[in-house]
Amino acid sequence: MQFILIVLLTVFSWLIYDSADLGVYSFYTYLIYLIFDIVTNKKISLLLFWNFSFFFIIISESLLTNIYVENYLIAYKYLLTANALINIGYLSKRTFKIKRKLKQLSLSNLNHKKIRFCFLILLSLFFFSKIERSLHVFAVGRNVAYNDGYEGMMFSELINSIGLILPSILTYYYVIIRRKGLYIALIYSTPIFFILFLGGTRFPLLFALVGVLIVYQSQYSNRINVRSYFVLSALLISLLLATKLMSHYRSSSTNNTQFTLLSASEKNITSFPKFIANLMTNEGVLYQTAVVFNYFKNNSYLYGESSSFILYFWIPRSIWSEKPTMLGYWLIRETSSSNFSNAHSASYGFTGTLYTDFGWFSLIPVFFLGRLLKLAELFKALALLKKDYSIVIAGMLYPYVFFAVRSPITATINFIGILIVYYLVKKLIFK
Repeated sequence: MQFILIVLLTVFSWLIYDSADLGVYSFYTYLIYLIFDIVTNKKISLLLFWNFSFFFIIISESLLTNIYVENYLIAYKYLLTANALINIGYLSKRTFKIKRKLKQLSLSNLNHKKIRFCFLILLSLFFFSKIERSLHVFAVGRNVAYNDGYEGMMFSELINSIGLILPSILTYYYVIIRRKGLYIALIYSTPIFFILFLGGTRFPLLFALVGVLIVYQSQYSNRINVRSYFVLSALLISLLLATKLMSHYRSSSTNNTQFTLLSASEKNITSFPKFIANLMTNEGVLYQTAVVFNYFKNNSYLYGESSSFILYFWIPRSIWSEKPTMLGYWLIRETSSSNFSNAHSASYGFTGTLYTDFGWFSLIPVFFLGRLLKLAELFKALALLKKDYSIVIAGMLYPYVFFAVRSPITATINFIGILIVYYLVKKLIFK
C-alpha cells in the first residue's frame, strides 16, 4: 500500500503547473504519507527519517521562498520523483537473505577500568581542540568569523567525528550497560553540546543529539509506543529549538539581539503549511537544484568526476594541490557574482552530485540508493536484536540518513570519521 501511495502522489505532482500550488500539494501529501507510515508500520524506520528530512529540508523550502529561478518547477518535480524512487527502491523488496547466526560482543568483556579514562581523554581532546575557535565564532558571528581570516587551530575530521559519536557511546555505556539515567550521559556530553552550539553550524549538534535519542530509545525496541512518541516528540522539539537558536546566534547581526521563536512577520502567517515551514529550515537545496539544471543546459555533464570526490577526499591538498573541490564549493562561485569566504559552500541535496554527472539518467542510481537504505535498515535491525556495541552505529545511521538528504558526500565523510572513532573506542574498552 505504501508503495502504491508514493507512486500516485508523485504522478499527480507532474500534473501541477504552478510552483506555489505544488508546494502546498507536496506539503499535505507528504504529511499524510509520514503519518500513514507511522500508523501502519508502528516503528521509527530509516525510511521514515529520510522522508521526514525531505519534508523538513526541501518541501519546507518550497513554501518559504518567493524566489523562483528558471527551471524551478521542473527541478522541484525532479526532486519529488527522485525521492519517490528512493522509497520505491526501499520498498521494492522487503527483505534480504541473511545468516541468523549473530556474532556478538560479550558485555562481560568490557574493560571498565579503561572506559572512564578513554571517555575523559576523548572529551578533553575534543573540548580543548575546539574551544578557542568556537568562542571566536560565537563572539563575532559565524559569517564574520569565516571572512576575517581567523583560522584558530588546525583540526582533522577525526576530531570533529569525536563530537558526533561520543555522546551516543556515552549513552550506550551509561544507559544500556550500566542501567543509569539518561541524564548522566547528557551531563558527560555537555562540553560537546556546548562546543557544537557555539560553533554556529546546526547540523553537527543535531547529528549528535539524534544519535543519543536513538541509542536511548533502542532499549525499548524499535516499536512505537507511548514512550516512543515521547522520545520522538522530544527529538522534534529539540530539532526545532536548536535550528532556530543557532540560526539566530550564528549571525553577527542578530547574536546580540533577543531571541524569539517566531518573528513578528511569522506570527501573522495564516497559512498552516507556511506556518509549519517557518518552524523548519531553508537550506536552499531546491533553489540550488534549479541552478544546477540551468548550468548544465550549456555545460557538459561530468560523468563521474563529481561523485568520485568521495574516493579521494582524504588526500590533503598540501600533497595534491590540484585536487578537485566539492560541488557545493565550486558551482556557487561559477554561477554567482557574490564574494564568498573560503569556508562557504552550498547544499545541492542527494541528487545534486549525481545530476552533475549523469543528468536525468541520475534517477537510475537514485533508485539503488533506496536499496542501500534498505540494507542499512537491516543492519540497524540486527544491531537492535543483538543489543551490543553495534547499537551505537545503528543510532548514528539515523542522523546520517537525515543529513544525507541535504548533502550526501559531506554526511558520508562525517560517517567515515565516525566509524574510525567507533572502532578505536571498541578496541580500547573491550578486553
